[in-house]
Amino acid sequence: MSATDENERALSSWEDHEDDQEATERRDEIVDAEMNPRRKCVHKVFVVINGITVIIATLMFVAQLLGIYFKTLSLVDYVLRVYIIALCAMIVMNELEWTSVIRESRLLRNWLTRGLIYAFVGVLGIEQYEASPSGRHDDSAHFDVAMNFIRVVSNIMVGVGGLYFVMGICCMQLVSNKLRHEYEERVARAGDMHAAAQTYNDVA
Repeated sequence: MSATDENERALSSWEDHEDDQEATERRDEIVDAEMNPRRKCVHKVFVVINGITVIIATLMFVAQLLGIYFKTLSLVDYVLRVYIIALCAMIVMNELEWTSVIRESRLLRNWLTRGLIYAFVGVLGIEQYEASPSGRHDDSAHFDVAMNFIRVVSNIMVGVGGLYFVMGICCMQLVSNKLRHEYEERVARAGDMHAAAQTYNDVA
């Protein structure tokens, strides 16, 4: 056998080895993806928006309590602030899907109407900030900070509502539901695979 033939055989063997190694790496990546499912980038964006909404609703809840403390309120203003507090609690429960009643609400389930409701809550917060008379703790060192906090959080809530409304118009809710369903299926499949592997190890 000539030196050229030997070189060709060595090269062919090395290429086969590289192909086998690449196939093994791809198989390992597929197995890892199946055993440890991860959210896709777009799905992560929706999760982040969900988390931000929960944080803003919680902050607005606190902002209304601050308004009750710092502002001199009429009975109507007081009732409106309690109403906003209840709506903020509803927003948090809706985003976290804590109760079946809220989860099954058509108004809150649809992103178009959800956005309108969230924006309305923010507008109520802004209106309460601007319309309320001078506070009974105006001389407090924290008064201006508290008032600015109320205004900023209320405006952000309007922005969150607008974002949900725009995403609803763009049919992004369909995309979110599809990605979430796929992720839950992969998580369930990974759980079955882990259970099967554990059973095999116990038998072995």
